[in-house]
Amino acid sequence: MENSTWESYDLNAQMALETFEMDKTVMDKLTSESYDQKDIMTFKKCEQKTYKNSSHMVGVLEVLQSLHKEKVLCDIRIETDDGTIIFGHKVVLISVSTYFREIFYGLNERNIDHINIKELDSTVLQLLINYIYTGEIIITESNVKVLLAAANLLQLDYVKNVCAEFLQTRLDASNCLGIKEFADSYDCMELSTSSQTYIKNQFLEVIDNDEFLSLSSLEVIKLISCNDLLVSQEEKVFECVIHWVKYELDSRKDFLPELMEHVRLPLISKQYLLEKVVDEPLLKFSPKCYGYIIEALQFHLQPFKISQTIRSTPRQSISFPKVILMLYWFQKKSSVIYWYDNIWQPAPTMSRRFKNGCLTVIKDQFVLAVGGFLFGSKRQLVEMLDVSSQSPCWMPMMNMLVSRKYFGVGSLDNCVYAIGGHDGSNRLNSVEMFDTNTNRWQMVSSMSTKRSSHGVGVLNNLLYVVGGFDGEEVLKSVECYDPCLDTWTLVATMSDYRCRCGVGVLDGILYAIGGYNISGCLKSVETYTPSSGVWTTIADMHFYRKCFGVVVLDGLLHVIGGCNNEGVVLNSIEIYNPKTNTWSLKTLSRNVGQVYSGVVYFHPKKEMDDTVMKNSTCELNDHEGVMTFKRCEQKTHKNSSHMVEVFEVLQSLRKDKVLCDIKIETDDGTIIFGHKIVLISVSKYFHEFFTDFNESNIDHINIKELDSTALQLLINYIYTGEIIITKDNVKVLLAAANFLQLDYVKSVCAEFLITQLDASNCLGIKAFADLYDCIELSTCSQTYIKHRFLEVVDNDEFLSLSSVEVIKLISCNDIFVPLEEKVFECVIHWLKHELDSRKDFLPELMEHVRLPLISKQYLLEKVVNEPLLKMNPKCIGYIFEALQFHLLKYLQPFTVSQTIQSTPRQSISFQKVILMLYWYQDKSSVIYWFDNIWQPAPTMSKCYKYGCLSVIKDQFVLAVGGVHLKSNRQLVEMLDVSSQSPCWMPMMNMLVSRKYFGVGSLDNCVYAIGGHDGSNRLNSVEMFDTNTNRWQMVSSMSTKRSSHGVGVLNNLLYVVGGFDGHTYLNSVECYDPSLDTWTPVAAMSECRRRCGIEVMKSVLYAIGGENNSNCLKSVETYTPSSGVWTTIADMHFYRKSFGVVVLDGLLHVIGGCNNEGVVLNSIEIYNRKTNTWSLKTLSKDVGQVYSGVVINKPPHFKIYND
Repeated sequence: MENSTWESYDLNAQMALETFEMDKTVMDKLTSESYDQKDIMTFKKCEQKTYKNSSHMVGVLEVLQSLHKEKVLCDIRIETDDGTIIFGHKVVLISVSTYFREIFYGLNERNIDHINIKELDSTVLQLLINYIYTGEIIITESNVKVLLAAANLLQLDYVKNVCAEFLQTRLDASNCLGIKEFADSYDCMELSTSSQTYIKNQFLEVIDNDEFLSLSSLEVIKLISCNDLLVSQEEKVFECVIHWVKYELDSRKDFLPELMEHVRLPLISKQYLLEKVVDEPLLKFSPKCYGYIIEALQFHLQPFKISQTIRSTPRQSISFPKVILMLYWFQKKSSVIYWYDNIWQPAPTMSRRFKNGCLTVIKDQFVLAVGGFLFGSKRQLVEMLDVSSQSPCWMPMMNMLVSRKYFGVGSLDNCVYAIGGHDGSNRLNSVEMFDTNTNRWQMVSSMSTKRSSHGVGVLNNLLYVVGGFDGEEVLKSVECYDPCLDTWTLVATMSDYRCRCGVGVLDGILYAIGGYNISGCLKSVETYTPSSGVWTTIADMHFYRKCFGVVVLDGLLHVIGGCNNEGVVLNSIEIYNPKTNTWSLKTLSRNVGQVYSGVVYFHPKKEMDDTVMKNSTCELNDHEGVMTFKRCEQKTHKNSSHMVEVFEVLQSLRKDKVLCDIKIETDDGTIIFGHKIVLISVSKYFHEFFTDFNESNIDHINIKELDSTALQLLINYIYTGEIIITKDNVKVLLAAANFLQLDYVKSVCAEFLITQLDASNCLGIKAFADLYDCIELSTCSQTYIKHRFLEVVDNDEFLSLSSVEVIKLISCNDIFVPLEEKVFECVIHWLKHELDSRKDFLPELMEHVRLPLISKQYLLEKVVNEPLLKMNPKCIGYIFEALQFHLLKYLQPFTVSQTIQSTPRQSISFQKVILMLYWYQDKSSVIYWFDNIWQPAPTMSKCYKYGCLSVIKDQFVLAVGGVHLKSNRQLVEMLDVSSQSPCWMPMMNMLVSRKYFGVGSLDNCVYAIGGHDGSNRLNSVEMFDTNTNRWQMVSSMSTKRSSHGVGVLNNLLYVVGGFDGHTYLNSVECYDPSLDTWTPVAAMSECRRRCGIEVMKSVLYAIGGENNSNCLKSVETYTPSSGVWTTIADMHFYRKSFGVVVLDGLLHVIGGCNNEGVVLNSIEIYNRKTNTWSLKTLSKDVGQVYSGVVINKPPHFKIYND
């Protein structure tokens, strides 16, 4: 594409026109100046807010890609050696590639529109140019090497890195040496390191490939001398050296002594040494090699005496794990040693099986099994296991001087101490030491106390002996041995006597764990710190245990196996974390019973699989050679930081006015520089302007409609995706963003205004939102006006509304107003503000004031006496209608017809609350609301005990029956919860006195069922009909019962359980009001009295209660379709005489008491989806709850927060 007219633009003239600089002073002006003096909007907050468009960069790059693909506004052509032309935009290429930046940034090169790059293939260059526009690159085995080389030339670090990463994932034994060489040639350090690590970790596979045989002697030495070479047997290293030498014997045989110096012959098994190494012809004629063989044989004969060299040190792979080795006794079987490394694995078998022996570790390499019993006889046996050996096995060592069982062992300065114990006849205080230098046992100073079954710990180069048994009593004394002085010293005693306890040392602290004494097994733990000289109690274990193993692994104490006081094996591990002072519990996959001893050491190397994985390979051909891969798929990489880097450079280019091809001039003469392709990528306005053929080559435009400061903010947003909004610029920014079609800025300006909504500005903001089609802002403003109605009508903006707007507002069913009196008052206030011009609107306005909801007192004192209403016949009619409503509601509360004027307003946050009737501490029953907190309900005229509550028409609560002043009563009272001034009103009494009865509401009728009349239990049922306001008898139940539960399901009444005077009942009866008949249904699995009954999701729940076996916590459910009862999860507590309701789709069981009459100050909540109960503590004791119902939150409660 030919360059635009900007190409011939004179640089000096350009500089003369630059009148605007983005400095701090101008930015302050941009973000704080007030643009609209005619319409000042007040705000409740004054801080600014910065918005960042998270999708801005993605959108810009997508447009830039489209422009590149369609060759729109391209200003550079790149030609390759084969004549291919690739189009692009200089500012985009500069933003990613340092190579292009150095070319186009110079003054001489800014105006060029054509360059040649001979070094690169056209297909590879096209891939990289595409990456610059997208941040995405596709790498395959066939292009990875040439891509990496090209990215290195163009200085595209990300592409170079992901190519190296791609090669890293393709590392294979057949290509790792070649990849390492390639990585080194292009300074790919991470790839080089990974290749080197792969070579070490896959050593056996690498040396089995031809690449290894082509290495130089120095490269072979460098490889086999690595201490972290992953090789299962040192024999393999020896074999690869011999193989490499014999591959070109004549030229390589002289390197053999130098190579053999790095083969660790002492680690090779004796059998292999004698059969293979000693007889190798190449070694026989080399004195130096023969010396290495002699050294290895000596090491095998005297492992403790040979000083450790690099050749006798096991190679340490980076994944070398630690494991636990244990000696234990289980189910009267011989002791066996097992590894524990998350799973159980057999250790090498001992030549003799020990019981009551001990383990210890020397030099992190040798495990000694010491003492104990063998086939019922006393023994001083000692065996040793070299865990670093390629073929580990137990070897007999020098026996102890004294037979010992139930003794302790400790390792210090490469010496082993066998301490105390029992010789079969007596307990011992003697101590003997095994010296690895002499390979002999010798006696040292004895303890002051004879003891067995004690614990031993090593701390600060001292031996501590803890607790034990002296033959007469369990000990809590502790002695400390100093090997330098060969003396024993008593230290502070433990707080508990302990025998067969566990002792461990962690972070300079001695731990005494569990064990037993005359009181039985212990789970207590105490610690000793030498600096303080005192024992301190810490957190107990979960279980009482003795005869267990204790080790320290990964900075945590592990207590393994053992048994409790009854001898029951504990199949678990307890793990102590000193940072949190807590024990965690894990189940063992195998029983270990009594653990005599346990040690921790590095796990021996496992036999590695020498089989090379055979995968399909493909070849990558280049000018230098062939590289094979184990997989053939491609991979797409996306640079997550690419967009950020591009935008940072674009912003820098605009700030420095580099390669700008458009000047935007505003009405005040300010000139703003930019790049067309960037402006096009964000603004639909600019896109339509610059993509027009006639306008594509212009370099100067005027935008008279916008203020320069607002435009500068928006151009800055286009380059950054960031906009600063303040109370002073928000309106002009929204208007300008609407003009330039910058949807995000328009949206966040509206969002900012939403956060600033206040009673003083919400009406103005809504009008502004409607002007610019900001739907969400308009909706939020309208919602705010409704929610803050009382505050809004108290501001001057309300008084400026038209009559139509006032009517629209007060006619809303969901305005937040606690008292309808407030609506009446705001209407009168609005009228009187401009009485002469507004008085004619009075009848139309009063039509939407819900006068029937206003209290009688206010109606008579304020409304009736309002002068404006007295002179208007239509308004007088509304007053008469309201007074008539109050009279009818008193006489016939259930049947009064409901109109829009008599319907309570429903706010969108209408809440549900619980109303309860309860008895606590011999006090009269009182009703309370429950809504996270307790609030008093209106007081009843008479206090009930054993009464019931029921709800009719979601509005009327009836309190029915029970005991009043120790006499049976048929009393009924009603509470209208929708009333502005709710109070209990007397209703028609029941026909029969009842207590301990049940109540249910169905089809706006209330049923009082069964109970006790003071003399007898009842099976009679009576119904209160809201149409007649009278009680009438209906069919009786088949069974007399009291203290039962009632539930309503599928338009039927279910009566559940109860007491018939002799027996607790599990029977259930069902009443059909359309047939006036009772039918027995399936009985519950348990008899229940004073249980809770509720219905949720068409399922009947029977909860808790009591029977002959006392209180229950069980729960069962009944589904009519199946006709059976099913047991579900139990509650946390046994309880009876509680309330039960359904709220928010959950069962709530409230209060009550247990079998001893103890009040349960809690709520249990059941979730049917998880079949689980959760527990909450009540903030008030409620004792026995007779009844509970869920109602709408009453309107006289405060329903919003200031």
